[in-house]
Amino acid sequence: GRGFLPEDYTFTLFPTAAIISDRLWAEMFGRDPDVVGRTLDAHLFDATIVGVAPREFDVPRDTDVWYAESFNSNGAFHNSDGYLRVIPGTTPERLEEELTAVMLGVVERLPDSATGRALVATRLNDAIVGDLRPILLVLFAGSALLLLLGCANVVTLFLGRGVARTKELAVSSASGATRTDLVGQFLAEALTVSALGTLAGTFVAYLGIRAMLVLGASRLPRLADVSFDLRVFAFLTLVLV
Repeated sequence: GRGFLPEDYTFTLFPTAAIISDRLWAEMFGRDPDVVGRTLDAHLFDATIVGVAPREFDVPRDTDVWYAESFNSNGAFHNSDGYLRVIPGTTPERLEEELTAVMLGVVERLPDSATGRALVATRLNDAIVGDLRPILLVLFAGSALLLLLGCANVVTLFLGRGVARTKELAVSSASGATRTDLVGQFLAEALTVSALGTLAGTFVAYLGIRAMLVLGASRLPRLADVSFDLRVFAFLTLVLV
């Protein structure tokens, strides 16, 4: 994005290429697979569509078009954000070296205004989550600990219930029930209780997410994207087992 520019700072924008969002691709172009190469009419200028951003890429929020910009000025442009997709496996050190080399070229071309400036790279996830990452990790750890404590309490209750049913088990064994039958009975009861608990927990979690979206969607980054997907159901199945 552009920051504040002093009045005597001039630049020329040449938006010759653009990447459109998945939303704009669907609404304006009907998900046309041949959209790349078509011209996007932006009223003041035209730009050639060179790609469609993935659906999950939504930075800044609700952005529909990202333009390639070229600046023609007498000074360095110090307050601009860009998005860079690096080759898989690129280390932060290698990326820093590449950006340093680019900045050296800018300093050589604009020594008066670019000296002392630097290109700073930040992971997109870190830029979105920011300082909330440690808090979210602590919250996740607390939730996992609470889950383990709940499982331990359920196991304790089942053990206590088994001790209280000693006479019942003795009668069943005397009536011809084998150890396998008794174990199967306990497993069936435990699975039933676990399934009911998992379903109840899923329902409460769904209501909790809906409530969070209403109360805090504007405060927490990407909260509106929180939903139940296959990963959630896989985790629920693991807990159930």
